[in-house]
Amino acid sequence: MTGDHEEGDADPRTYARVVLVADAGVTVNSLAPALIGGTRILPADAGAVSRLPAPTPVGRLGTPDEVAAMATSMVTNGYLTNKVITLDGGLYPS
Repeated sequence: MTGDHEEGDADPRTYARVVLVADAGVTVNSLAPALIGGTRILPADAGAVSRLPAPTPVGRLGTPDEVAAMATSMVTNGYLTNKVITLDGGLYPS
């Protein structure tokens, strides 16, 4: 996701959909993963973090399994709506 919103704040594109479907019990959220190893964007090798200009505070890259776990959590939570969840190992302060 790109835009001028803070972590957790609704993106205008997300909110526009929320108001259309909320009364039907549908939730709308966005997941914004960053620095996920083993993807086409970043290699999975152990030295990938050290080559970044600013390593993540947790000291490692995220994994595709962690992204999947967050997405599953978002889908199964019927009260979470209108949020952008940034999954970045603390790289971007909120």
